[in-house]
Amino acid sequence: MGPKEHLFISGVSAIAWYAVSNDLLTSLSLFGAGILPDTDHVLEYLAYRKKEGNLREFLSGRYFEKKGTIYVLFHSMELLILLFLITLFMYLQNGNTWIWRFVASITTGYVLHLALDYIGNPIRPLGYFLINRIFLRWKLDKICK
Repeated sequence: MGPKEHLFISGVSAIAWYAVSNDLLTSLSLFGAGILPDTDHVLEYLAYRKKEGNLREFLSGRYFEKKGTIYVLFHSMELLILLFLITLFMYLQNGNTWIWRFVASITTGYVLHLALDYIGNPIRPLGYFLINRIFLRWKLDKICK
């Protein structure tokens, strides 16, 4: 999925969260967690281009094909599992507290981001597992369809 779709879905989800929770900070946290994982694309592109970038090339995503690898370190099912476990642990320890809702909103935004990417990107089923990408040596043709 592209940035526009992530912005739209994260925005709608944050508004819905606010409508239910009446909590602006956790709603903004959900919104941020829904779009911030894509900052790894910027970091990866800057590492690839080193000196000067090209906005059109960056937005097209074609640089992945040119370099033949894909890292996207912030797109990680392992991180999602960790967030889920932290959210569950906090709920079991403290119940429905503000800090639990804060962590749950971040986890929800991150879930939405990865779900949209699985739907909208030509990724293989294990493509967003960091361990799998390391094992495949970051090779684009083995991670993506």
